[in-house]
Amino acid sequence: MRRIALLALAWSLLSGTGAAWLGQAELDRQREAFETDARIAHRLLSQRVVEHDAILATLVLLQPGAVAGEAAPEQRLASVYPQVLGVLRHDGTTDWPADRLQALATGETASRAAGRCWPTRISPRATTPSCAPHNRPASRW
Repeated sequence: MRRIALLALAWSLLSGTGAAWLGQAELDRQREAFETDARIAHRLLSQRVVEHDAILATLVLLQPGAVAGEAAPEQRLASVYPQVLGVLRHDGTTDWPADRLQALATGETASRAAGRCWPTRISPRATTPSCAPHNRPASRW
C-alpha cells in the first residue's frame, strides 16, 4: 500500500512539474508574440508620425505670395502627399469658395471661439472633417 502511495505521489509531482513547464512555455511564447507585435505596431506608428511631421513642415514652408500666373504652392501638395486631398487658403480679404462658404464660415467662427483648429465638414461627401483655422494663416495649421 505504501508503494502505491509513493508511486501516486511521484506521478502527481511529475504531472504537476510537467504542467507547470508547459504553462511557462506557453506564457513565454505568448510574451514573445506580443513583443513582436508591439515592435511592429511601434514601427508603423513611428513611420506615420514621420510622414505627418513632413507634411506639417511642408505646410509651414508655404507662404503667400506666389508668382502671378503660377499655381499657388499649396495646390501642388496633393502631388507630393496623396493624403492631402486639397488645400483652401483664406487670408481674410477674400471670401471662402461659394460652394463651401457656410460650412467653412461656421467652422472658422467656432475655431476662433475655441482658440484652436476646429473640425468642419466642408462637403456632404467628405468622410473625414477638415480643419478650419483660427486667427492664423492657413499655411501655418
